[in-house]
Amino acid sequence: MILSLFGRDGDTAIVTGAVPNVPSVVQATLAAIGQTQTQVVVIQSKTAMATTQAPTQTLIPTAIFTASPVPTLSSTPTVAPLVYYFPPTATDKPEPEEEPVPTFLPTFTFTPTNTPTNTPTPVPNHLVLYFGAASLGNIGPRSSADALCTANLPSGFSNYHAFLGYSALDRIANMPANYGLPTGLPIQSVTNVVIANNWTDLMDGSISVALNAAGVSPTYNWWSGAEDEFGTHLDGITPDCNDWTSNSGADGGNEGNRSSTTAAWMDVGFGVACNQLIGVLCIAY
Repeated sequence: MILSLFGRDGDTAIVTGAVPNVPSVVQATLAAIGQTQTQVVVIQSKTAMATTQAPTQTLIPTAIFTASPVPTLSSTPTVAPLVYYFPPTATDKPEPEEEPVPTFLPTFTFTPTNTPTNTPTPVPNHLVLYFGAASLGNIGPRSSADALCTANLPSGFSNYHAFLGYSALDRIANMPANYGLPTGLPIQSVTNVVIANNWTDLMDGSISVALNAAGVSPTYNWWSGAEDEFGTHLDGITPDCNDWTSNSGADGGNEGNRSSTTAAWMDVGFGVACNQLIGVLCIAY
């Protein structure tokens, strides 16, 4: 179009490439346009070559592990189902043509086992002076003398001791302090004859009823080991068959008289030979 402005031979000139009548400025313009097109093509080519598709990265999710909760064990109560019986109401009556179904209730029988029997222990309201056994002078220690009291122990009593003096510390007079005998209760025989009203009355030198009359010792006098009527014992002085170890006629032990109600009931006043068989009395409380 630009070349046609410069003559009618412009088309031929363009085709042949000879443009004699074209000003130099136009030629320069054409050359610039041609050069520009070549650069555009080069730029496009370079642009096409430089364009690359970046790969799409897919993020891999991070696995998160959660620990399973630890089960907590708890005791499961054992529940025994209760059995209920509901009698039919008026609306639950069967149709006339139906036979009523009988209902049977189970019968439970409970038999208690190992049921403790609480039998109250009677509290004695008196002390009992009774005959334990007959023995020579070698009665033995306190435990042996007490063992002689078990055979004739009165019913209802669980505590007992031989009514016998062993030493100044273990004498008849201080048996309440040593063995817990109650001092405020009356002293009786097994036949309930009152011998003394209380412990002080028993130790005052006399008794209300002689032992043979009360049924305590109807046959034998008894070993007392007492120095006097007050239940005293003097170590090394009071005759006691060498601490109740001897059954020799050469040794002696003090005795009480079953027929007396005065001082002799506990101390006759002289020792009897240790080879003599006489009684050992006991007291239960």
